[in-house]
Amino acid sequence: MPNSLQTIGTLARRSGETIRTLRYYDDIELLKPTVYKDGGHRMYNEQAVHRLQEIQSLKFLGFSLRDISYILKQQEASQSQLHDVITSKKQELIEQVQELQQTIQQLDYMSSIIAHEEVIDIRVFCFIIHSLVWEHNHYQYNQEQKNTVPTTERRILDQQYYHLFTTLKRLASNGLSPADPQIQEVVENILTLHNQLLTTLDQETWEAMSKQESTTNILSPLTTEEWTFFQNAFANHHLNSGEKTKSRSSTVD
Repeated sequence: MPNSLQTIGTLARRSGETIRTLRYYDDIELLKPTVYKDGGHRMYNEQAVHRLQEIQSLKFLGFSLRDISYILKQQEASQSQLHDVITSKKQELIEQVQELQQTIQQLDYMSSIIAHEEVIDIRVFCFIIHSLVWEHNHYQYNQEQKNTVPTTERRILDQQYYHLFTTLKRLASNGLSPADPQIQEVVENILTLHNQLLTTLDQETWEAMSKQESTTNILSPLTTEEWTFFQNAFANHHLNSGEKTKSRSSTVD
C-alpha cells in the first residue's frame, strides 16, 4: 500500500543501506523518519523511500552528504555542477578499471614465473612480487609505462632468478660448503643474471634503485642464515675469480 509505513530494518534491507547509516541520516537531518513510534522506533513512508533513492543516486555520482542535502532542498542544480561531478566519477571508475587490469596482468605474470616449478618457495616468490610492486610504484613514472606488461626478456630473467635462488637455498639446506662447485656454479649464474637485469634498466631507474637499496631494508629472498651463506659463497667466487685472472696473466707473461 502506498501510504503504509515500514520499519528502519525493513527499509535498510530493501535499500541495501545499513541501519546505522539510516540512523546517521536521521541525526544529520538528511533523511528524517516519517514518524517515531513508541520507544523511538523509526518508521518510513513511500515518500521517505523515494528521498533515500535520490540520496543514493547522488551519492553514487560522488556528491558529499552536505552537497546532497543542499541539492535536495533546492531540487535543482546547475548543469556545470553535475557535469563536473559526473566527469570526476567517470575518471575515478576508469582509474579503478586500469588498476584492476594491471593487477590481472601482474597475476598472469607471477603465474608464468612459477609455471615450471612443482614446489613453491614462498619467500622467493614474495621477493619477486615485492620487486615488481616496488618498481611499479617508484620508478615507472608515466602512465604509459605503469600500464606496460613486463617484457618477455624480463619474464625470463625473473623465472631464472626464482629458479637460481630456490636452488641455492636447497643446496645450502643440504649442508654443502659455500666453496662447493655446485654452489659456485649457482653464484656465477646469479651474478651473470644480475648483470643482464641491469642492462634492461635505464639510467634513471638504476639510480632510483641504488638510492632505495642504500636507504631501505628491501625484502630479501634469503633468511639471515642463508644470506650469510651466500656472502661466503660470493667471497669464495670472488677469490676463485681472482686466482683465475692471475693464472691467465702468468700464462700470458
